[in-house]
Amino acid sequence: MIKSMRISQLALYIRRCLLAVAPLALAGCDDQSAAGKEIFIEAVPMGTSQPFAPLSSGDRKPGSTPQTILLNFDDSSFFVTPTSSLLFRGDHLSYVREQGHLKPGSILVSNRTASWHGPLVILPTLEKGRAYAASVWIKLIETDEPAAVKLTWTQVADGTVTNLVLAELKADPRVWVKLEGEFIGNAQPHSVINTLSLDIEKVEVKYLVDDFMVAYAELSAELEAAAAAAKTRVADQIVNGGVEQGLDPWTHQGGVISRSSVFAHSGSYSLLIAGRTQEWNAPVMPVKGLENNKLYRFRLFARMNNGEPPVNVRLTMKRTTAGQTTFIPLGWGVASSSGWAEITGTFTSGNISDSEQVSVYLEAEHPTASYFVDSMTVEELTDG
Repeated sequence: MIKSMRISQLALYIRRCLLAVAPLALAGCDDQSAAGKEIFIEAVPMGTSQPFAPLSSGDRKPGSTPQTILLNFDDSSFFVTPTSSLLFRGDHLSYVREQGHLKPGSILVSNRTASWHGPLVILPTLEKGRAYAASVWIKLIETDEPAAVKLTWTQVADGTVTNLVLAELKADPRVWVKLEGEFIGNAQPHSVINTLSLDIEKVEVKYLVDDFMVAYAELSAELEAAAAAAKTRVADQIVNGGVEQGLDPWTHQGGVISRSSVFAHSGSYSLLIAGRTQEWNAPVMPVKGLENNKLYRFRLFARMNNGEPPVNVRLTMKRTTAGQTTFIPLGWGVASSSGWAEITGTFTSGNISDSEQVSVYLEAEHPTASYFVDSMTVEELTDG
């Protein structure tokens, strides 16, 4: 066990190593033993001689942001922050681009042989007597059975290991669930290691992890709300593209739409359309605020219902200008029941602001096919 190093030195050392030993042993390795291994993330707490968060709610300057740990995977599997270190124990982690808690992007934990295999967050120096809040979102996948899950704080000091279970619950499959709890910091010499980890009882269960946050307890609600607002904020052109707030303003042209928790590309729900009798029967999203001569990218994700064969799907814009309706193809793809397919396309027009109504819809070539739609976004593209 490595105990003599400062935390910053320890982090720099184990960034090249796999934590794949006993649940509470941080094992060292040399460059040769790590060769050929997958090192998933190198997020190392530099400058850990500073307190975990130097500013509290009462003494923050306007516009300042306290140090926190907020690990998400919206853009990439490679995540680096100066205040956090996410490592793992077990075989390896994978990056999942298509699924996430509030936005696409999460890490997949699989091929486990012990319940404690999974991500390990190494914390910076904790302030003595300070209350901290920790939270993480997980989603059990490829299973129909619930499983017991734990979020644990572990401290290793002078050869003594202390464990505290912050949260424990029975997680239902295929929906995002949150584990959260609080603990009190205990300042120790720099050789002390503080970690947070997950424990999932059934080793055969695969699960996704997203939005790992640690902050002062009195700031956690404020920071989590701000992070959620930033992640769910989309351009003014559409609202509720992921049906997390219900079905409104989604409508449909033929068929029947419902909000389903069976599959979700992001969040906990997706839109299901069934009862179709024509190819053009489809879920419809109204679009507002498009501006002339600006280039926009439309994107959504589709998945066929269980038992449905792969089907060609088309994303189409419907616009009505001076009483005349026109249809503009935006993008197409092939949706299957084995996973989510990304359907994307770009659009620009010199007179889109003249249109009284603009909407987009996703139709399937098979007239009776049922399918799921989720995570619709509109992004304005800039030059370069």
